Amino acid sequence: MTARHWSVCPPPATLVMLMAMVAALTAVVPLGQAQAAEDPPIPQLSPEQASLLDRITAQARDVRTISGHFQQRTLNPGDSQAEVRDGRFSIQVPDCYNLIETRPDDANWRKRICSDGLTQWEIEQVFPDVRPMKSQHQAGAADHDLRRILSCVRGDITELQRDFAITPKEVPTGFQLTLLPRTSEVAKDVAQAVIQLDAHSHVQSLVLEQPAGTRISLEISAAVYNQPVKPEDFHDQDP
Repeated sequence: MTARHWSVCPPPATLVMLMAMVAALTAVVPLGQAQAAEDPPIPQLSPEQASLLDRITAQARDVRTISGHFQQRTLNPGDSQAEVRDGRFSIQVPDCYNLIETRPDDANWRKRICSDGLTQWEIEQVFPDVRPMKSQHQAGAADHDLRRILSCVRGDITELQRDFAITPKEVPTGFQLTLLPRTSEVAKDVAQAVIQLDAHSHVQSLVLEQPAGTRISLEISAAVYNQPVKPEDFHDQDP
């Protein structure tokens, strides 16, 4: 459930060049005439679609915790096969999570990403006879992209509407949500996302398309809702 290619931070040299270009432009372009990227058009919901989205939102609002299993497939442009990761997860609203990932093609590799809402930890085991690599970051900034995916997994409509225009429809298995970016900034990272929910508004799968052509699909299984999760699951410990 790892975010891939969601944002790219330029190296220092590139950043210096970019700042110099901006300074040069502002020296010759009158203030207020700089062209900002246009936000994408927002689809308008019919009264029936708006009512359906309200109903799905109300059901999802009752979710406080989720625990289950997932399989993520990431297919990059030019690749013939997707990268596959399996794992299990626990989420507690609003911002606690615990993800443990494994690779079917590497029995030794294991990664854990967790947060108590204040701090995020990453613990990666590459070789069984070597101590795992650990890193620690402030939550909220370093894990922004991951939190966006977790909002999809929770089916958190209110949170997702900050970044996306959501169009719902009923399908034989429940509901389908199509997400389109609201702003040009979000559109840099996400072209479209489609979420499948069951009749109880529980997320079953997610497919996310990125502008560069990467496709991330996520399947959720054996999910349990609103059951207690141990507080220590959201803190640093080896996977």
